[in-house]
Amino acid sequence: MIKSTAHKTKESGFTVIELVIVLSMIAVLSAIALPNMGGMIKEYQLRSAARGLVAAIQNIKLMAVKENKEIRIAIRQTGGKSQYITFLDANNNADYDAGEELKTIELKTYLTLTSNYTDNEFGFNGRGLPSDGLGNGTITLTLAGGNSKKVVINTAGNIRVE
Repeated sequence: MIKSTAHKTKESGFTVIELVIVLSMIAVLSAIALPNMGGMIKEYQLRSAARGLVAAIQNIKLMAVKENKEIRIAIRQTGGKSQYITFLDANNNADYDAGEELKTIELKTYLTLTSNYTDNEFGFNGRGLPSDGLGNGTITLTLAGGNSKKVVINTAGNIRVE
């Protein structure tokens, strides 16, 4: 018996046309998605800055209790940037003076920081309560595009983000 040895070729892989079509679809989808990524990154940085501010406020509250002294935060605008300064009020004048600084945090240029506290300063006393009866205050972080996060401190010293 003689077997026929017909040459069968197995074609595997993609044709050039299929590759070009897939790559074109990827390019179109990327062009649509990439502009939205910039907004998502800034929104993430807004949330991150709000969490950082809450952490700083909680830190000064704990430090005030530990040291049994008033520790405060001052919100400032310098050189077109927002920043907050944590400081130990050594002379008890409820104001930031040279040499009292503990830490300064400077925000990105597209984030602004405002508050409804007098002189944009507030703090906690040695019992962990807002000093000078300052409670029910709000610090607002605003993104250049208009989105914002509010950090609210109530009279009991509880802190939350809205």
